[in-house]
Amino acid sequence: MIPTFFNNLFRELNAETYLYDANGNRLNNTTSYDIQDCLLQYGTNTYSYTKNGELLTKNNTPYHYDVLGNLHHVQLPTKTIEYVIDAKNCRVGKKVNGVLTQGFIYQGKLKPVAQLDGHGEIIARFVYTSKANIPDYIIKNGNTYHIISGHLGSLRLIIDVQQRLNYDAFGNIIEDTNPEFQPFGFAGGLYDVDTKLTRLGVRDYEAETGQWTSKDLINFKGGSANLFKYVDSDPVNWIDPLGLETIFLITTDFYFIFPLIHMLPFLSKIMEDLCYMIQ
Repeated sequence: MIPTFFNNLFRELNAETYLYDANGNRLNNTTSYDIQDCLLQYGTNTYSYTKNGELLTKNNTPYHYDVLGNLHHVQLPTKTIEYVIDAKNCRVGKKVNGVLTQGFIYQGKLKPVAQLDGHGEIIARFVYTSKANIPDYIIKNGNTYHIISGHLGSLRLIIDVQQRLNYDAFGNIIEDTNPEFQPFGFAGGLYDVDTKLTRLGVRDYEAETGQWTSKDLINFKGGSANLFKYVDSDPVNWIDPLGLETIFLITTDFYFIFPLIHMLPFLSKIMEDLCYMIQ
């Protein structure tokens, strides 16, 4: 007998099963990887990478990066998406075909406190009270909306009911009743409806494949032999809000970094970033 599970909105959940190779790469679809765990094929999609391990192409779509490894722009078949990055590697703007369409004002690296339109006018404010990586309230068009998020920080519901989102285990959106009503998505990251990527800290995540688009900036010091896989392939119990290191979620408000033994040279910097994140 297969047990039935429900989420916190009492909706029935479907069981998900994934297969992995010895290095934690997913094998559920037709997949192939090179010796550095770069994903070369996923289903009908093919991938190539730069010498630095950054995603260069997905099928015929090219990806371009700045000198620090931030995704700078993506040339989609019908438009070009360009990202504006500040000196702290925060994504502060988005352009479509060269025209600014979206902007953000930050308090800390992971706390957008306001969303701007293409003219620099504030169209939404975000209020944080209980969680580090996702706001609790949105103030928009003179109305205040309460955000209901899951244990990972993934946005689930906006009350008065304006939007409902549901995801699979790796963050693929399986239901979105009001796309682009607000910018947050899986694990509290900034979701781009055009590229289908989620910005988490200093890297971009593709939920379809469960992979980052670039290698971990601290390389193997993070304790993982695979520099592309997201949170050691356990997205139900772990998060990576900085895009640097897998973090075990003890509660919705407290993070535990693991494994610390591998992180001693970088621990002070990561703790500094975490403190900055929750300011």
